[in-house]
Amino acid sequence: MALQHHLSITTALWAALMTAVVSFLVKLYEARSAIGRLRQQGLSMPPWNPIFGHLYFCYKVTSRLSRDAHPNYLPDTIRRELPELGPIFYLDTWPIGPQMLVVASTRGLYQITQEHSLPKHPRLKHFLNPIAGGLDLVTMEGALWKKWRGIFNPGFSSTYLMSLAGGIVEETEHFCKNLQSLAQDHALFHMKDLTDNLTMDVIGRIVMNVHLSSQTQRANKSIIDLVLTSYLSDRSPNSFANMDPTFKTFTMNQIKLFLFSGHDTTSSTVCYIFYALTTKPDILKRVRDEHNSVFGLNPQEAPELITADPYLLNQLPYTLAVIKEVLRLYPAVSGTRIGELGFHLIDDAGRHFPTRDFLVWDIG
Repeated sequence: MALQHHLSITTALWAALMTAVVSFLVKLYEARSAIGRLRQQGLSMPPWNPIFGHLYFCYKVTSRLSRDAHPNYLPDTIRRELPELGPIFYLDTWPIGPQMLVVASTRGLYQITQEHSLPKHPRLKHFLNPIAGGLDLVTMEGALWKKWRGIFNPGFSSTYLMSLAGGIVEETEHFCKNLQSLAQDHALFHMKDLTDNLTMDVIGRIVMNVHLSSQTQRANKSIIDLVLTSYLSDRSPNSFANMDPTFKTFTMNQIKLFLFSGHDTTSSTVCYIFYALTTKPDILKRVRDEHNSVFGLNPQEAPELITADPYLLNQLPYTLAVIKEVLRLYPAVSGTRIGELGFHLIDDAGRHFPTRDFLVWDIG
């Protein structure tokens, strides 16, 4: 009896194992066949293997990167090493990862966000959920996004941001002093640590109206102040005491998102700007010449001039062009969306890239 029971369990385990193996092989065949058909159509992708897909190729690429390199380095490195692929190409990493369509062009980005806004991928919501609890401007879509973005709009207006120039200049002066002190030591240091601190201080000033460096507070309104004003503008005077719990939760989530998610993109971009300028001395000279023409030859006077007239910053078109070019060359953000049946990305050559069943990964 015991032997029969043991045999039945063994048989069941083998049956389950065989079912899993067959299921895996079927899915593997379907995944590789789908990519194979696209490859036969001449659509861009790195060297591909009918069994391993792009797994081995991706392994060779990532093995040359730092072990703690951000995942965005993978598609960007592929794009730089194989420029003939163009800005749109497929990556087949199943079953380790999803099958992806990488988008690295402004035209492609426009197609999936403006021309036809593809749904944001659940992976993005899963990633930000521990920070924002699923109620945030990054992962919201449609009418819900428009409603809450409208409430936050006053805090993102150019006129309001110009009014914050004095506080930003003050924090930047501390940053410059730290840089000068470290430069005098003639020792290596992590620039990212400095730019992280700078960005956090600036976010603290403009989002919460607090000095995270424990300096004296100013009386300027913060983004949250403006959000509250916008929210309460069409409500009764006693609404503040009976504030909607949903609004309070949403506002707190945005503060966390600004602080913990928003600071890294800005601080990384500042690092890349320094890197780009130090490797292009001719560009650095043109930036300095432009600053000298607007602020004068004494750099010590620039903070006071900007604080008194923030709109002087609008007279720096070349500096703005450098910032935009750095953002193009070293995009600090990426997004993931869900492909849809019948929706194709079209590249400059007129080729149509199906998006159905693909994670569409825009890397800037």
